[in-house]
Amino acid sequence: MSLLRKSLAVALAMGLPTYAMAARLHCVPTYPVYCANVHLTCVGHSRIATPEFQVVATSDRAWVSAADETQILSVKLDRGAMILRGQAQGYLKIGSDGQFSQRIYVDDRALMSIGSCVAQEAISQ
Repeated sequence: MSLLRKSLAVALAMGLPTYAMAARLHCVPTYPVYCANVHLTCVGHSRIATPEFQVVATSDRAWVSAADETQILSVKLDRGAMILRGQAQGYLKIGSDGQFSQRIYVDDRALMSIGSCVAQEAISQ
């Protein structure tokens, strides 16, 4: 399996065809705000809203768009999950089942969000 196919394994497992060179996902958070902990339920509600977002992932980069902002993140495959990281602390992890977890840091405080992503389309180049 090529590096490209490995890094898109998550999206492919979500039902995209094997010819895909990139994948577009639509992700929806479970809770309306970020939380201090989401392992059982949302504990420590913040005032920061969790937006729906789009992910376009290729073999080594992902473009994550929410509202009017787009971030370019690096892509790493880890135990069947796609890990997306930027230059700041935090991460976005999308599993092959489409479930995501996200960690951000605001004023040195870790906040989390969880939700689900649905594969929208395969992009061939």
